[in-house]
Amino acid sequence: MATAKKPAKKAVKKVVKKTVSRAPVRKSNAKVSSVQSFKIAQETLPFLTFKITQQTFYWTVLLIFVLIVQVWVLNMQLSVTDTLNSITPTL
Repeated sequence: MATAKKPAKKAVKKVVKKTVSRAPVRKSNAKVSSVQSFKIAQETLPFLTFKITQQTFYWTVLLIFVLIVQVWVLNMQLSVTDTLNSITPTL
């Protein structure tokens, strides 16, 4: 028995579409603000006013921390110096 030849399958190529980038469209009704130069503003409070704020609290805590660390380091230096003086023989 003779069999009929089947036609060869053709390779299918995939078509990849390129993406097109488009510039954004501006609306004609949109208001464009113009750039203004800097102007000196009036001071709302005098420069030498004293007012306790949250920053005052933060700076106070930071100051106390720094002072405590300074005292601690000074104490360590004095103890190291005393230890070294006791180790070295007197001439």
